Amino acid sequence: MKFGFFRKYAILTIGLIVVEISIALFIHDQLIRPFVGDVLVVILIFTICRTIIKANHFCLALCVLIFSFAVEIGQYFDLISILGLQNIELAKTIIGTTFDFHDLIAYSAGILLIIIIELMAKYRSGRQFVPADPPGDLQTGESSMSRATSRNDVSSIQFLSDRKM
Repeated sequence: MKFGFFRKYAILTIGLIVVEISIALFIHDQLIRPFVGDVLVVILIFTICRTIIKANHFCLALCVLIFSFAVEIGQYFDLISILGLQNIELAKTIIGTTFDFHDLIAYSAGILLIIIIELMAKYRSGRQFVPADPPGDLQTGESSMSRATSRNDVSSIQFLSDRKM
């Protein structure tokens, strides 16, 4: 994990904030606001994190999902009152006040969408899959590619650009 500023994700974050605010202010239906808004909010949290943190996309997405589930479960236990924030409208809007199982489904769909998009981006960037060389295998003389293909061991494959030289 590295810290820095990643412009692409900052731009995505700004765009998603505009979309989320627009949904909150102007859309009052039974699909876009409750479901699509929740799908987008986990994507927004992911892009906020990714703006300053360079980490494995899958791990970061999983952390965002766990965080989102924790907030939703907190709503079930009336976290807003436990924290003494029940009279603060901004806190009620951000944390929420009502548990809904459908929100968990929406969060999961948003994370699944992130993972699919990130995998497609890696595929489109032309990164090739190559085997990871476990320590000590250079002494056997067996190529790691033949070892990985002979075992059909997908766990030993990683992206070339992710490989440490």
